[in-house]
Amino acid sequence: MRVRPAELVGWLVRHPLLVCLPAQAGLLFFDLGRLPVWGDEQASLDRSALPLGELVRALGANVHPPLYFLLLKLWLGLPWAADRIVRARTLSGLFLLVATVVVDACWLRGLDTRRRAWFLALWTLSPALLLYGRIARSYTLQLLLASVTLYAGRRYTRRFSLLALLAYAGAASVLLYTHYLPGISVVAAVALAELWQVMRERDGWRLLRVAAPFVVIAVVFVAWSSRFTAAVVRVIGTTPYRTNGNAWVDAVAALGFAFVSLTFGETLWSWMIAVVVVLAPAVIVLLARGARQAPDWLAYVLLAALIGFVGARHWVSFAFVAARLLFLLPFYLLLLVQGSRRWERAGMAVFAAMLAVYAGAIGAYFDQAGFLNKAYVIPSAEISRIIRQRGADASVVILDHHSTSLRAVARDLPPGTRTILLADRQSADDAVRLAARNDVAVVWFARSAHDSSPEHWSDQVEAAFASRFSVHRTGFVPYSGFDRFMMTVAGWPTRPTHVIELLEMRAVAPAPPG
Repeated sequence: MRVRPAELVGWLVRHPLLVCLPAQAGLLFFDLGRLPVWGDEQASLDRSALPLGELVRALGANVHPPLYFLLLKLWLGLPWAADRIVRARTLSGLFLLVATVVVDACWLRGLDTRRRAWFLALWTLSPALLLYGRIARSYTLQLLLASVTLYAGRRYTRRFSLLALLAYAGAASVLLYTHYLPGISVVAAVALAELWQVMRERDGWRLLRVAAPFVVIAVVFVAWSSRFTAAVVRVIGTTPYRTNGNAWVDAVAALGFAFVSLTFGETLWSWMIAVVVVLAPAVIVLLARGARQAPDWLAYVLLAALIGFVGARHWVSFAFVAARLLFLLPFYLLLLVQGSRRWERAGMAVFAAMLAVYAGAIGAYFDQAGFLNKAYVIPSAEISRIIRQRGADASVVILDHHSTSLRAVARDLPPGTRTILLADRQSADDAVRLAARNDVAVVWFARSAHDSSPEHWSDQVEAAFASRFSVHRTGFVPYSGFDRFMMTVAGWPTRPTHVIELLEMRAVAPAPPG
């Protein structure tokens, strides 16, 4: 029996996952070793290589819960002849494929066929998901678990039952064991939305329903509770991360960067910037129209977005906020496609234009071009190679770990090389003291050209060596004209030509006495 093309197209529109999953898998798993190992990816590999007891102790002094690293450790232990970074990135891609199925099953069934197909097209080709789905971090696992937790939370608040309570509290606990920020955001959002209903309805029994999940979560999370508390205290007590001097400018930059990242991606050719500027207002209108329809999950998502944004802004620079909010992407795209109701032709035109931008962004990603966040393309292996070739007598390497993460450089350094990760006041003092020692002849310093640390630690370290060391500077990852324009807008006091500088510092004068 012959199948007509129109019938085949209609059948595929009704079963879009049969197209979307293979296409998404192809994008996620093609040439996984293409991008350099990012510093935070190296941290994932380092932690997963620790014995189980050491891993738990290391995370106890950090701000990360254990689940992702335990899963990564088990995954990397499987017999598979591939580089560890490729295998780690594969796991992130698998989490995203499962998330695609879960999002479709939990959140898309209420959409009509056309809007479901548009959602899955935008989702499958999303440059944001391409970027973060190929990074060896917990972002896609967070997205998967947050989608499940919000779905379970919505069902629990609609109709109370013991099974619904256990499903929601169990999912929330697993999410908290994966990453604190989405876990806190989702649980707090569901509780706050329910408290609002308690106040409106004056229903005391409903207050017990608000409290019940916290009791279950506390029981499940008791083994990690002290570490959780210590992590929260540490984050709250830390000076907020500031790229610019003004907190409001930084917040606007973070919001704008997150909007561009989640809507268009973080790999844009120069010609795409003008298209993005033209498309952005139309996208905002669609989002507003989708929000006006007030889907029953909107309050949860808006509260989670607010809490997540505030938490991420406190801990990371504006360029990394989008990664921390990736768990909200399904609902962001849902608002977009729902906003096209009764605005069909214009909405479809916007989506088609977005897909055209996506095609360009995907091409830029695989060409390693147009990255807005240059941290993902820092050539750590090349920096290590230069140190090995030109610095055979080097005994100390200082690596910037605050303004950017250069941990991955240490992976390929010669055995016995002393490495200082410049991440806080103590490590900065340790590095400065080296400049006064006569037994130190050569020091290499890999740093961000833009020092965004609270007290300009990188600048202090460089200044300490400049008085008696010759400094040879090599730049990596050049800034584009658009980057330099944005530096002016952001009010950077200096406008570096490259993202990373490698300083070869050799002693030319003895240290002063005393």
